[in-house]
Amino acid sequence: MASASQGPSHAAALENAAIEVVRADLARLQAAKEDAALINAAEDAVTRLEDLRAAWAQLDADLKAAQAVAVQAYAAAQAHAATTAPHAQAVAVSSIKAAIPIVLDLSSTNYTKWKALFLNTLGKYELTDHVLVEIDDDTAADPYWARMDCTVKSWIFSSITSKLMEIVHTGTPSAREMWQNIEEQFIGNKETRVLMLDSQFRTFVQGTLTITEYCRKLKSMADGLADLGHPVEDRTLVLSVLHGLNEQFEYMAALIKRYCPFPSFVTMRSDLELEEINMLSKAPSQALVAAAPPRTTTPATPAGGGAPSTAAAATSPSAVSPSGGATPRGKGRGRGKGCGRGGPAWSTTFNPMTGTFQVWPGYNSGVLGARPRAPGAGAPTGHALTAQGTHGAAPAFGLSGASPGYDAPGAPTPGFGAWTPSPPAPY
Repeated sequence: MASASQGPSHAAALENAAIEVVRADLARLQAAKEDAALINAAEDAVTRLEDLRAAWAQLDADLKAAQAVAVQAYAAAQAHAATTAPHAQAVAVSSIKAAIPIVLDLSSTNYTKWKALFLNTLGKYELTDHVLVEIDDDTAADPYWARMDCTVKSWIFSSITSKLMEIVHTGTPSAREMWQNIEEQFIGNKETRVLMLDSQFRTFVQGTLTITEYCRKLKSMADGLADLGHPVEDRTLVLSVLHGLNEQFEYMAALIKRYCPFPSFVTMRSDLELEEINMLSKAPSQALVAAAPPRTTTPATPAGGGAPSTAAAATSPSAVSPSGGATPRGKGRGRGKGCGRGGPAWSTTFNPMTGTFQVWPGYNSGVLGARPRAPGAGAPTGHALTAQGTHGAAPAFGLSGASPGYDAPGAPTPGFGAWTPSPPAPY
C-alpha cells in the first residue's frame, strides 16, 4: 500500500519537474528570441548609421563643391568687374591725343615712339590683346569684344593721318589687322631700309646742331634700326656720337674715349650737354670783354706843377659825362657822396647858349655876360671850370694859364687834371 501510494506522488513530481524544465526552456527560447530581436534591431541601427554616415559624407562633399563653385563664381565676377571697369573707362575716352600726342604719317620717323605710346595706353585699359593676339571666330562674334575692338580702332584712326588711313584700312578690318598693316608699312622691306638707315646713322655729323638735338636724332636712328631687327649696341651709339661731333667738342670726344669704364649713352650725353651749357654761359662775358673800349690812363702831372695835356684828359673814359661834358673824378677820402674813391663824378651845369659847362654854380655869367665884380678885384683865376662863392674862387682843374673871361673868345677847351689849390680871389 505504501509503495502504491508513493507511485502517483512520484509521477506527479516528475511531471512537475518536466513542466519546470519545459518552462525553463521556453524562458530560454523567449530570451533567445528577444536577444535575436535585439540583435536584429542593433544590426538595423548599425545599417542605418552607416547610411547616415554615407549621406553625411555626400552632403559634405556637395557642400564643398558648392563652396568651390561659389568661390569660382566670385572670382569670375571680380575679374569681370576688374576688366569691365578699365574697359568702361576706355569707352569714355573722347580723345586719345592726350595719351598719344604723336600723329603717324607716311614719312614719319617716329614709328617706334608711336608704337610704344600706343601699347602703353592699351595696357592701361587692358586692351593689348586686341592688337597683339590672334582671336578665333567665336571671340570675334562676341558683342562685348566687338565693342572694345571698335574702341581700339577709333584710337588708331585718331592717331594716324588720312593718307596712312587709306592704306591700312581695307574693308572692315579688326584692330589686329590694322595694327599689322601699319607695322608692315613702316617695317616692310627691312633690308633696304636697314641699308639706308645704317648708312645715314654712320655718316651723320653734328654741324650746327645742339648737343640735345644731335643726340636725339642719332638715338632715333638707332631705335629705327632696332625696329628693323638690327639693334645698335650702346657702345656703338656712343662712338657714333663722338665721331660726328664738331670742332668745338673735339677735346670732349678725346676725353670721353678715355673714360674707364666706358660711359653709357645717357652719361655721355649728360657730359656733353653740361659742357655746352658752360660754353654758352662764358660766351656773353667774353663778348663784353671784347667789345669794351680800351682804358686810357691819365698822364702824370709834370714836375713843376704843369697840367697834363687837354687832349689826353679829354679822351679819358672817366672825363666825359653823360651830357657830353667833362666831369672830374672824385679823389677825396671823405665819406660823403661823390667824394669817395670810385664814387660818382661831380655833376655839371651845361650852358647851351655858350657851349660851356661849369662845375661850381657860384660863377655863372649867363646870357647877359659875366657877373659884376667888386671894385679892385682882378680877373678870376681859371676859366669855365672855376667857381666863386663866399670864400673866393675855386681852383682850376688842369688848365694851363688863366683866361680873362670864361666866355671870352679863344678860351681853351676845358680839361681835367690834378687839383692844384690857388689862393682865393677877393671880391
